Amino acid sequence: MAWSNRNYGSVAGSTANPVQTSPFSGGLTNPSIITVVVVHNSVGGVLTPTDTAGNIYHDSGLGPVPYAGSTWALQVFYAVNTQAVVGNVISIANPNNYTVYAAAYEFTGGSTSGGVDTCASMGNTQANPATAGSVGTNISGDLIFGAAGDQASVTPMTAATGFTALSSPNSAYIVAEYETQPSAGTVNANFVNSGGDNVAVVAVAFSPFGIPAEEDFWSTPNPQFVDPAVSLWA
Repeated sequence: MAWSNRNYGSVAGSTANPVQTSPFSGGLTNPSIITVVVVHNSVGGVLTPTDTAGNIYHDSGLGPVPYAGSTWALQVFYAVNTQAVVGNVISIANPNNYTVYAAAYEFTGGSTSGGVDTCASMGNTQANPATAGSVGTNISGDLIFGAAGDQASVTPMTAATGFTALSSPNSAYIVAEYETQPSAGTVNANFVNSGGDNVAVVAVAFSPFGIPAEEDFWSTPNPQFVDPAVSLWA
């Protein structure tokens, strides 16, 4: 089984509240995974996206990853889509009026479990290639999604060998790539950073259709988190 990029929407350099992407060109596929890459001129996180299809988005597990000397941040969100609507639009609340670039991608061959198998990130790196570090996948057939944030790059980064480059609202700020990992093991989501820019890189592995992720934060009870409405002394 191979993953494929079906839909794309984006917005470049918006300070609006909310920031909204262009509509997806085609109808959503049920099931699929939607990833949203956001870069903005703050090291704090942005508010979780929503969309017109009513999907529920989650942070990838990495939070905002700083770059450009910790003046910008990269953050990746995802949703497990279960709709088949046309013209889906992603909205990101932006009460502080950050300058935001965002790119949203729909992948088919998706996961009904919505699990992130594993993930990694690297911030404020000037390495070439720029890498999030090794991602040790637990499941064969994972979608490996890589995203990198830059700031007004003169020499934009490009996708690594073996990955498929994805569209971008502005490659001086966002670059993204993906591949299907045929078997469980270690993989690196790298980007060519020939300009030596100070960048951030994120890699997220999503489990394939019908196979639950090794660790799914959103569906597996976690003893570290206690419902504040439940008394520990009851």
